[in-house]
Amino acid sequence: MTGSQITATEAHALGAVNHVVAGADVLSKAQEIANGIKCIMGAMHVPYRLGLAEGKATEHENYLEMYDLGRS
Repeated sequence: MTGSQITATEAHALGAVNHVVAGADVLSKAQEIANGIKCIMGAMHVPYRLGLAEGKATEHENYLEMYDLGRS
């Protein structure tokens, strides 16, 4: 509200940003986030096309893939 600048770490601590990464990692982190959003958006349309059960299954598969939980 005051307009004073804060550091990225302070913004993260306040919840104003979700991630703080080194400059060299910005593009790869942005791509990771974009892929997750794409995955979520794709799953949102499945129930309308194929039904609720298929939508839930797709959502679960995408969740496992996004968080790398499906690999042993």
